[in-house]
Amino acid sequence: MRLIDVLGIGPDFARKLELAQVNTVRDLAGIGDVVSLSKRTKLPLITLKHWHKWAKTREKSLYRKRLGHLITLSTLVVWFVYASIWLIRQFDAPRAVAYYNAANDEVKQARYEKAVEGYRKAVRINPDMTQAKANLAASMAEIATGIAESGDYKEAIRQYRLSLAVDPNLALTHYNLAVTFERDQQVVSAIEEYSRAMSLEPDLFIAQFNLAGARAANHDFAGAVAEYKKAINIRPTDPRGYVNLGIVYFDAGDIRSAIGEYRKAIDINPGDVLGHYNLGNALIRESGCSAAIPEFQIAVSLDPKHAGSHINLGGCYRQEGKFDDAIKELKIALGLEPGNQIAKYNLDLASQGVQ
Repeated sequence: MRLIDVLGIGPDFARKLELAQVNTVRDLAGIGDVVSLSKRTKLPLITLKHWHKWAKTREKSLYRKRLGHLITLSTLVVWFVYASIWLIRQFDAPRAVAYYNAANDEVKQARYEKAVEGYRKAVRINPDMTQAKANLAASMAEIATGIAESGDYKEAIRQYRLSLAVDPNLALTHYNLAVTFERDQQVVSAIEEYSRAMSLEPDLFIAQFNLAGARAANHDFAGAVAEYKKAINIRPTDPRGYVNLGIVYFDAGDIRSAIGEYRKAIDINPGDVLGHYNLGNALIRESGCSAAIPEFQIAVSLDPKHAGSHINLGGCYRQEGKFDDAIKELKIALGLEPGNQIAKYNLDLASQGVQ
């Protein structure tokens, strides 16, 4: 807007301002040095100051109006976009539900690849369909489990990670990923995933139990003891926690503690083969074969196919000079495990009458 049209500046004044590159109200408002402008244009300083002040006030007013219009327009645009998305989703909602239901049917038939396709379509139409996302991640995890069972652990790990990228809060997926890491001999990564599973589902016994085993496999015996105790707290009536805690104590040389844990397992379940077998092993270390033989006898009566119990029972019979009984047990063991070198060694000694 020209100054001559707003302020009623005369032609002479206007020409002097134009020569100084001041043609509009915005130009005048933007002048930083009014004194210099007065000198260049030969116009009265007091008059220029008055015009300059008025121009700045007018520009601020116009800016506020333009900003208000812009905010209003932006609000309308945002509202329009959200309204459009809402309308589109309302029209597409039945399609998303149809894909979701069809995918659920595929899951019932264990056709997880087809289920993944359906859930993906549902989520693509309606990203807020949380159950479809959860089911998508779970179906992807089922595919990964199938791959792991085929022995392709690297690909299974990749698939589990893709599943967790969709839904990182599935404790069982972290657990299955940890199991696959263990099978692939990546114990540290397994420990991390078991820990994540437990952080999501603190009462998941099998994850806690396996976490303890992974720490033991990583030679962290103190950590393994602590983790097995947590597993026992979760499920105090499960003898496996006590048996495995006893094994950790045994490996660490704490035979008395190991015996205590094995006895707890047997108290809970007198028919626990591994409880009797491991108790026999610990009693050999503490007292000798005479104390261990009854435990191995119970173990083989409970499970006649448990080769380890036959081997240790046969070995104890040999050391006690009961060679016929030793030969009988060791032959049973070799029938179960023909390549077992410990059984062969003990059988040779028993056959020669060597204690």
